[in-house]
Amino acid sequence: MSETVVIRTAGAEDVPGIVALLNVAFAMEREFVDRDRTSADEIEALMRTGTFLVADGADPLVACAYVELHGTRAYMGMLAVDPSMQGRGLGRRMMRRRDDAATSFINA
Repeated sequence: MSETVVIRTAGAEDVPGIVALLNVAFAMEREFVDRDRTSADEIEALMRTGTFLVADGADPLVACAYVELHGTRAYMGMLAVDPSMQGRGLGRRMMRRRDDAATSFINA
């Protein structure tokens, strides 16, 4: 795994990259449902209720994960890794960072 991958909190400017990443990572769903996995409207709505973490590669986002606080619990979802980056431990890194973020949100 390249150390040039940086995990950070997403901003509004990341919405197009998150949409593209999720739609590529979940492309296999197209066999069962005739639509993209997500849209900019859905990601923008989720950003108003929770937080996306993203992993930057050189240019496109290579991974993302969503965290939303519910009292003393957190909902975690939309974990995606670009298919070209799978098998390198990035999903595991994202899950650890997502868990850390959820814990810090709950303890804040």
